[in-house]
Amino acid sequence: MEGDFSFSKKKSIECEAWCYEWAGTDKITAKQSTKDTVFCYTATNAATHCSLRLKITKNTCIPTIELISIVSGGNKIYESENGEIKIDKGLWKQNILKAAFDINFKNDENDKVIFWKGKIYTKIR
Repeated sequence: MEGDFSFSKKKSIECEAWCYEWAGTDKITAKQSTKDTVFCYTATNAATHCSLRLKITKNTCIPTIELISIVSGGNKIYESENGEIKIDKGLWKQNILKAAFDINFKNDENDKVIFWKGKIYTKIR
């Protein structure tokens, strides 16, 4: 897999994004939710109110963005429109998620492209 994945111990994701109320994040959690499914989500903070969500089941990934808005308009889920995620299968078998991704999301509010791309390296809990 291409790219440098030598994150510091404090980071589990390096990413770029444009979404409403997004100012950055460096933490993602991956949890085994069923035998075949891992659910991942990025941390929010004082300036970032949206979270990348990845539901990974076997060879399928369903990405969404969940916005918990602090401005008028309320909360919203943005579904993926297109993109890809490449997962290191060897590390996956060792309960480690190492992945590179680039995903666009549907925006029914205007023509601004909502996207999230980057690299993940974290233990699956």
